Amino acid sequence: WYMMRGESFKASLPVLNTYVPDVVITNAINTYGNNLYSITRRLSNGNDEVYHVTVIKNGVSEIALMNNQGVVFTDVK
Repeated sequence: WYMMRGESFKASLPVLNTYVPDVVITNAINTYGNNLYSITRRLSNGNDEVYHVTVIKNGVSEIALMNNQGVVFTDVK
């Protein structure tokens, strides 16, 4: 972010909407870098923890899913 007179500051991201384990945060940062916006804990149909990771690419938000070990996956039960 830039302010008047060339001063700047960094936004504190990612936004953590719920408790998120460090391993999930670290893997999300390593996977998505500066495109990472937020992480939210959810429960899947099988009552497993799933983390919705919001990523903003070229101004468009996308949601990726991670398990509690920080592994990205697409098969949600």
